[in-house]
Amino acid sequence: MKPHSITVLTPTYNRAHLLRPLYESLKAQTTDDFCWLVVDDGSTDDTEALIASFVTEGGVDITYVKQENHGKYVAHNTGVRLASTELIVCVDSDDTLYPHALARVLEVWQTVGQDPAIAGIVSPRDMKGQAYMVNPPPTSSLMALYNRGQLVGDTMLVFRREVLARYPFPEVEGENFMSECVVYHQIDHAYRLAVLQEYLYCSAYQSDGLTRNIRRMHWKNPRATLIMYHAIAAWQTNLLAACKAYGAYLAWKRVRGLSSCHMFTIKPHVAFLGSLLRPHYQKIFRSEQAEYDR
Repeated sequence: MKPHSITVLTPTYNRAHLLRPLYESLKAQTTDDFCWLVVDDGSTDDTEALIASFVTEGGVDITYVKQENHGKYVAHNTGVRLASTELIVCVDSDDTLYPHALARVLEVWQTVGQDPAIAGIVSPRDMKGQAYMVNPPPTSSLMALYNRGQLVGDTMLVFRREVLARYPFPEVEGENFMSECVVYHQIDHAYRLAVLQEYLYCSAYQSDGLTRNIRRMHWKNPRATLIMYHAIAAWQTNLLAACKAYGAYLAWKRVRGLSSCHMFTIKPHVAFLGSLLRPHYQKIFRSEQAEYDR
């Protein structure tokens, strides 16, 4: 059988009650040139039995892998290691794809995939008007789209598997959340994305989702958060944003009692200007301690 071109990667944890709409959206795809890789991050609900029933139905080519609970970012690393297709699109367990989504991705890739400088494709997620593009260029880094105000809200991101394999999430023992920008900012520095100004991916945030609980997740994962601030300070092309991130990095390190992060190179002027902002962020983080240390 001919290998598939794209892997739909779904890291999931205790989301059995949400997975069927995603599965049905995959069955409805107008192309079968894809596989579904479900990385179960230690679920204790009926996820395994549910996916087994999907496999029995035979409507989609499914691979199911279960690992100990380490967080979505580690499950993402696992999925990238296991995937064998040229492209990977990460689709969360509470989201769905429109029927033409994967066929459209493959159509676009036929026109841009020969350019080694293109890491993948970006399009806005359909979030009831909360995500959209404004006169974007044909290709761009993700960061530049946001910095220029040409992209608002969340995205559907399709990447070459080899690019994601080159930039895995650094894994922190005992911490189960890390911001995606740690990976995406590094990719932005080396590649561009083909820009697709149409909705292919429909998203709805859950009350227990990571995005709705982002500050608490940062507080519970201090080392991963320190890496995030360091990555933004190193790779962000907007000087003010980079300086703010470095100020936050210095303050977070002090407030949380952490050793320095040496993963990325910080420009001297960013380090100097950022250091002036450290007291401001230190005050903010101190004020958060009472709420998030509970």
